[in-house]
Amino acid sequence: MHRDSDLDLEQPLPANAEALIQDLELDTLLDAMARGDDYLRELVSKCLLSSPADPEAILYRQRILGDCLEHPAVVRQMYDLAIEALESKRKAQLFWFRDSPDTLLHKSVRMLELLTEALKQLRKLADEHAAAFRSDGFTRLFATLVRELDDDYLQTVEDHLRELKFRRGALISAELGRGNRGTHYVLRKPNEQSLLRKLTPARPASYSFSVADRDLNGMTSLSGATPGGRADALNARALRRLAFLPPRLESRRQHRRRRRQGARDDHRRQPGR
Repeated sequence: MHRDSDLDLEQPLPANAEALIQDLELDTLLDAMARGDDYLRELVSKCLLSSPADPEAILYRQRILGDCLEHPAVVRQMYDLAIEALESKRKAQLFWFRDSPDTLLHKSVRMLELLTEALKQLRKLADEHAAAFRSDGFTRLFATLVRELDDDYLQTVEDHLRELKFRRGALISAELGRGNRGTHYVLRKPNEQSLLRKLTPARPASYSFSVADRDLNGMTSLSGATPGGRADALNARALRRLAFLPPRLESRRQHRRRRRQGARDDHRRQPGR
């Protein structure tokens, strides 16, 4: 919409916006443009009522509109991809209903996979149709897509998603906190071994413990250690690095509830209680 800046959707409408809509009966025009899409209706209403007065800015938009009229199918595909990417969170939540660490991991990875697929399709559209567009706006947009979504970037995203599957298991370090509760989970990158070392593995010094068959509490704690570490690592490595999702693992309410539960457990473990 602008040659040198992004569209500001928070910009207030003119003081006479409501009167202008009524006098020109713009509701009919806006409804026809949006075709039932509430987001698109809000967008076009702000753009229409905040039109620029600069002739160069008007010509810039008119040339973009000319490309839209000449290639409507491609423009609709780009818009559908944007909506599909925004709805990826809802699609990922359809198959998981609990917020356990393992569920959070699979749900977040699935969300990233949907977003990655949308980026690939967007890059494909740019490769196939960029030469057909002539306006400065679309030319710059397609050039940015080809530059930012290059093969190396997409391959890097694929590699990260493959690692987040944890098909070879997870190497996680942790520390003991109050009440011997696990804390400070950190995902470690496994050392790449040569074929010779894989065939003749050395046995490094290690420490282990065993859980009795009837120790249900111990088994529950042990089974929760790996998913908890994976979930923390998922936030640090996937969410922040790919910048697709918020970096929070749990809500404030969940965090407070977990801390209260830990405090009650510590209180019960004190001698004489």
